[in-house]
Amino acid sequence: MERISPAQELYLDMIEAGGRWSGFDGRRIAADLRASLPLWRTAIFTRQPHLPVGPSDTELRHRVDLIALRDLPRGEINLDRLFVIPEPGRADDLEKLARYWLATEMKWIPRHEAACAMGANQREFRDYAKDEPRFLLSLWWE
Repeated sequence: MERISPAQELYLDMIEAGGRWSGFDGRRIAADLRASLPLWRTAIFTRQPHLPVGPSDTELRHRVDLIALRDLPRGEINLDRLFVIPEPGRADDLEKLARYWLATEMKWIPRHEAACAMGANQREFRDYAKDEPRFLLSLWWE
């Protein structure tokens, strides 16, 4: 990535505003990402999904996560999962950098699985191998 888009900058700002907790240091992570643009293509900060148990999947709380509405008035961002797509051939370098972020869990998601979750088709992400095992880096803090 040569330049950060305004939309991507919003996500970096959210990471930065995420504070410090449980090994997570939002300022450091955002600064590291901004300083390492050649390593990654895109990053989002979101919340670990909580799947419904039993027949209550029609309840609003099982269809959408509204916890941010509770926390934003206090200036808190209640997010815990960072997803980063490395630039082709840079997965090793990105993983090395991410180890400094002290995530509780770090794992790679293969291209096929990630593309399905993103609603991407086979024509998108052509510069990655179709069977790329380290396509999307997932980091979670407890």
